[in-house]
Amino acid sequence: MDLSEADLAHAAEHLPDHLRMTFVVVDSRGRELGAGKDLAHLQHSLAGAADQAVRRAVRGAIAQAMEDAQAGRNRRGKAAEGTGRAAGSRKKSGSARGRGPGADGRTAGTTGARADGRRDASAGASPSRAGGGAEAAALSALNEDSITAMPVLPRAVVSRADGLSLRAFPALVPQGSADDPRAGVRVMANAAEAAREHRLGLARMLLQRVRLATARVTTRWTGREALMLAASPYRGTDALVADAQLASVLSLVDQLCAPDSVRGPEDFERLVAAARERHEDRVHEILGHVVRAMEAHSEAEGAVAAHPQASLREVVDDVRENTRRLVHAGFLADTPFEALPHLARYLRAGAVRIDRASQSAPALERDLADMDRLEDAAKRLDRARQAAGRRPYDAETARLLSQAQWMAQELRVSLFAQRLGTPNKVSFKRLLGVIADAEAAVRPGGRS
Repeated sequence: MDLSEADLAHAAEHLPDHLRMTFVVVDSRGRELGAGKDLAHLQHSLAGAADQAVRRAVRGAIAQAMEDAQAGRNRRGKAAEGTGRAAGSRKKSGSARGRGPGADGRTAGTTGARADGRRDASAGASPSRAGGGAEAAALSALNEDSITAMPVLPRAVVSRADGLSLRAFPALVPQGSADDPRAGVRVMANAAEAAREHRLGLARMLLQRVRLATARVTTRWTGREALMLAASPYRGTDALVADAQLASVLSLVDQLCAPDSVRGPEDFERLVAAARERHEDRVHEILGHVVRAMEAHSEAEGAVAAHPQASLREVVDDVRENTRRLVHAGFLADTPFEALPHLARYLRAGAVRIDRASQSAPALERDLADMDRLEDAAKRLDRARQAAGRRPYDAETARLLSQAQWMAQELRVSLFAQRLGTPNKVSFKRLLGVIADAEAAVRPGGRS
């Protein structure tokens, strides 16, 4: 009998507890490491141990992949050198023809694996072949902190242990902070988690190379801009500029490349060259959004202060809380780049809402009714987010949760400040539909 995902989800939801399968994870000695009826939650709770186990299990494959990657780079270098000699001969005799492989200077982003990540690095790769020293060096190279140069990272390495095929995913990981960006390297058991971490780690490595001095940024501010930026929630100008620069490189990594495709020094240097041309202007673009957001923030704070009536307390408290969610220390890097231009509108909507709700009892009643519906949707979204946090990371689930979060902000504008407008159609039905998709993804038997 073939069962669809919907069938499995229905069974997981309606089967009595005593009929549900219990999963037990044991180590090589048979000792129980964990047990439960939710496999995804079990995977998440043991993710750290799984990463360590995978690193140990694939150490031979990692060593072989690193050897192959270095050999490939050496071959490309020799080919390019040979092409250079051939080009010199053509200049002398005009008779040489053709190009050597690698003459364009490009390198495969995966280096130790096929571009699609399917190379089985374990083919013939074992501790005896790779050698203990090679294994140790490979493991060290793929478990480093505060690296200073972009390493060669295979997309994946595959090994066989006890009859099982094990796949591991090397990735950059973010370290340090916005004002002290650093990156490390780890091997992970979850491909989606590795891709997410690699993007964040890549952005921090990029920031190390293109970072601007704070003074270079602030000298371009007008007096009005400096005044508005001084009102930001950051602890000082240095912190604000640092977070703006981190937000800039995150957006440039997404714009200029598929982050997971940057797996070696050559690809990274091309990214650095392209980002350096755009980074300064991108930082000032982001800070321009902050200026407008802080102007709107001031309007919202003014409306809050101007309406201390007890009847408006729920509305005012909700506006104040939403303002804090939108604008806080670190909000620039936390906010998707495409949402930054809309922050001022979301904040200004709070001021418009308070003024509107204060005009009459029916207006206040409508506001409170809509607020109740929004709170119900927010609770469902929070539960879905918490459930996602108990499962292995999934990019599609994360996209749905983010989409619902920012759709809720657009719905606030539509409900409470219609005159400000929204770029797309939005409604409770659309919002609840996205939340329902996120709930389905994190439900036992859903996406994993």
